[in-house]
Amino acid sequence: MQGLREWLVHNDVFIDDRLGVQRCSDGSALVVALAPIPPRTTVATIPKSLCLSHRSSSLASDLDLASLDDVSPNIRLAVHVAHEIACGQTSRWAIYLDHCPRRPVPIGALWDRDADGKALRWLRGTRAARELASSGEDKTRLISWFDAFTRKLRINSAVAALSVDDFLHGYSLVSSRAFHVDAYHTLALVPLADIFNHSDTPHVHLASDHWVCPACGTLRECSHDEQGGGSAVGADHDLTGGNDTCDMVTELDVFAGEEVYNTYGRLSNGRLLASYGFTLEGSEQDEILIDQSLVAEAVRRQFGDVRDLGAEARTGSLWKFRDPTLSYLADALAQHPLVVWDRDQAKLSIDADGRISIGFFVLASSLFLGAQRGSGSEHPGMSCSPDDPLALLVELLEIAEARFEASEDTVPDRRHTGNLEEHLRQIALVIHRACTAYVERQERPELDCEELLDMADSLSGEGECAKQELALRYLAGERLLVQRTATQWLFSAEIRCKAEERIDCKGREV
Repeated sequence: MQGLREWLVHNDVFIDDRLGVQRCSDGSALVVALAPIPPRTTVATIPKSLCLSHRSSSLASDLDLASLDDVSPNIRLAVHVAHEIACGQTSRWAIYLDHCPRRPVPIGALWDRDADGKALRWLRGTRAARELASSGEDKTRLISWFDAFTRKLRINSAVAALSVDDFLHGYSLVSSRAFHVDAYHTLALVPLADIFNHSDTPHVHLASDHWVCPACGTLRECSHDEQGGGSAVGADHDLTGGNDTCDMVTELDVFAGEEVYNTYGRLSNGRLLASYGFTLEGSEQDEILIDQSLVAEAVRRQFGDVRDLGAEARTGSLWKFRDPTLSYLADALAQHPLVVWDRDQAKLSIDADGRISIGFFVLASSLFLGAQRGSGSEHPGMSCSPDDPLALLVELLEIAEARFEASEDTVPDRRHTGNLEEHLRQIALVIHRACTAYVERQERPELDCEELLDMADSLSGEGECAKQELALRYLAGERLLVQRTATQWLFSAEIRCKAEERIDCKGREV
């Protein structure tokens, strides 16, 4: 890595002497602390003029930038990065690119439907599959776009010389390494900054002045201020902009010998797999999204084909709360072990701690009560009326918390809970069955987390095997989280569950 460090210093990059850059056995790199570093220390500054963007690449002076205005920032930058890769040692960024991954990063977006079919099957029905579908950019579409783009600009020799392999390589680097720099460069590769690996608890963050002139990139006053903007400029424009830099600044104490982490944002493992080609073990940002149809199906399994259940699911909730109530619930759920507050009441989700969103709980409760009315089986003796939904909701949440945290010696007094415990038991079963239905949509739903990890451990190598291993480990983490949630809700109502009605964590009757 000495050659990269010398190149960085030669290009006016400041690197704190307490930082070391190391190459790992797998070819990746990381940043370590050679000595303690306190918070609020600027440990690196990278001139924006060194960033590789659609403004600064050598292709910018040969290409009509407007020809890429209608594509995503990722695709636009990928074309420029591919050009610099194709330029080889004549590229200004040759030494930097030589220290980037030599082959395409295995981001999920570039998994091939045929060659990587086994890996993709393991993602069926997961949050990662949803992320891949929502991006709108997969390998087939990218190749199709690139072919059409190069045909259109065949007269431009620089573009015509690009290969689809260089383009896909560039796209993988952009997806996994690029930062949003400012209003001028927008998305760019930032040498050195992209060596810091990602963590939910980062030591450093990237800081830069975003509000520069979008036409020329300067921080100072310029002619475009009077013109109200301007046309794009090429790579021959002066991009120095004084001391305009991207800075890496510590926000935590860094101890000697530690790897120094950055953050790419609040990203779930599904997003990391799709866009970055890796996952974190026990990510704090993991979140599983549950479809309304799964909750409705769980109620049907429990109560049969109840009339008007579909309409109930479409409305999302029987209860409509106003702002004061929302604030109250946010405070009430701050430490709840089973339910988490989310301002978006329509979101049905499970967080990294196995807690369901308030929207999930409200919908399950709403559909349960609606099913009771539809089936004519509503239980008498409730301590509050469904006409007072807030009181009912709060009581159910309090009982669920008490039951979950109760030991055998501290069981809540049933004299004050009336028939609500039976309602909670039924709601817990709805939640459990919805979780079971989520797993049933996935590949090999009969396998638990440990069995999936054993399969991942049996794989070794590169290419498709490495992608299968990544997919299996991702699926194992998601399945563990869903099964944990399902089991927690059974436990919260276990005191009132009869043995013959018990269900294990895989959704099987026992």
